[in-house]
Amino acid sequence: RAWEDRLLGIQHNFMAQGFGLERAKASAYSVIERQIQVQSLTLAYNSSFLVVGAAALAASPLILLLRKPKAPSAGGGPAEAH
Repeated sequence: RAWEDRLLGIQHNFMAQGFGLERAKASAYSVIERQIQVQSLTLAYNSSFLVVGAAALAASPLILLLRKPKAPSAGGGPAEAH
């Protein structure tokens, strides 16, 4: 019932601006459709952000499995680049 009230409010707003009944109704549905699309894209972004964050958190213990780099030899000096 709430979305019907919202739809009627938008429709009356369009009619107050001089739209005919059918055009106001179509425009109101278009506004509602855009709002739903924006909300669904926002929810999808939030969900994907949560999944990426959970994957990063789950992978963070893997850092403990990394080996420490070997210390350079005492008399070796700089390594050759080429």
